[in-house]
Amino acid sequence: MKYKVVMDVGRYGDDNRLTAFLKKAQADYTTNYGKISLGLIGMNTYGVQEKNWGYRFISKSAIDKNKFSATADLGIGYSNTLMENLNLSLQLTNGEGYKKSQENTYHKFSLNATYGEMKINKNDEYNAGLVFSTMPTENDPINMISVFGGYAANNFRLGAVYDIQTSGDLEETIISVTSNYRALDNLDAYVRYDMYTDNVENDMN
Repeated sequence: MKYKVVMDVGRYGDDNRLTAFLKKAQADYTTNYGKISLGLIGMNTYGVQEKNWGYRFISKSAIDKNKFSATADLGIGYSNTLMENLNLSLQLTNGEGYKKSQENTYHKFSLNATYGEMKINKNDEYNAGLVFSTMPTENDPINMISVFGGYAANNFRLGAVYDIQTSGDLEETIISVTSNYRALDNLDAYVRYDMYTDNVENDMN
């Protein structure tokens, strides 16, 4: 058994006030058949992509920045390594994220399948993966598909992600490409390009 409790502070409410949140209150039970996570757990929809980027202290990953997924939510998860390098994660959560309580009877289902090293910000390797999540609503379900990959070797790291989220006629997409090079032990250089579009305003940033 492992336990993790994380507090966070962020802007919230109409007055944008600073508020303290319980971000994670997670219990992990590891067995020979995989790991079961319970409580306020970290979401499987963004973690590997964020490590491919590697600089959350500078900026959130594109999927988190554009609010395609919460970083943590109340629910249950199961993860396991099916083969030598294939990692599978399934989660059923309340869908509102860690800043809100359950507001309806609908729940969010999330799947992450990653092949390769999941922490290329620490280990030279590569990965490629697929994320799918769906949450019913009173009207149309909110569906998200994310395809991502990363590569690290010789102090160089490269990552790319393509996300698409749909709800009825609304379609939003993200393309994010990142790279960094560690020139010295305490000196990194990085480049990141994000493009967000939707079929309502056709915004790019």
